[in-house]
Amino acid sequence: MGNIMKAVTHARPAGTTERTGKDMDTFVLPVASAGNIEYRISWTGVADARSADDVLDPWEAVELLEEALHAGRRPRFVEIAGPGEPLINESVFAALHLIRSRHPDLPLRVATNGLALSDRLADLVQCGVRDLAVEVHALSPRTAERIYATATVRGRQLKGMSAAETVVRTQWHAVMNAIECGMAVEVRTAVRTGINDEEIDRIAQWTGMLGAEFVIRPQ
Repeated sequence: MGNIMKAVTHARPAGTTERTGKDMDTFVLPVASAGNIEYRISWTGVADARSADDVLDPWEAVELLEEALHAGRRPRFVEIAGPGEPLINESVFAALHLIRSRHPDLPLRVATNGLALSDRLADLVQCGVRDLAVEVHALSPRTAERIYATATVRGRQLKGMSAAETVVRTQWHAVMNAIECGMAVEVRTAVRTGINDEEIDRIAQWTGMLGAEFVIRPQ
């Protein structure tokens, strides 16, 4: 697992950053409320761990970001995140357009589970997004079935093995499509002993083969 580069945490209040001081790595803005995945177990550290009370509307997100900028902070990325799935929430695209129009030099990143990614790639490019963080916790449907209770793809809710197979296939196709589109992709995986830990090496290898960065999420 030599290509594991860093660890990040997602379940934090709005505006939380990964570094203290004026130079910060990522400024996280939770804008997405609706979700498209239900987990069988609690995944500490993933986007869906946030409360709906943490969600910002587009203008609140911009105001919070600008407060940080006016305080002299310089984020490497402005990341749009959950608690829901950003790519099925139109408020996310409104926030991206607002930030891009007011701060065109700020690098934007979107955190997603990838289920709607292939369908929204063109919209992300139009918003100026060039970086993605894709939550992928399984390589095989058998492992995915232990993690996901339901998944909704293009308006259809799936359960059991059907959901697991669809999640795995859709996520990895989305990662490949995003890379082919010129996006910089970070694959984020939360490790749970007895659930997906035996697949971590293979997830890391597959991620590297595709040309993405692999990141383990802390518990």
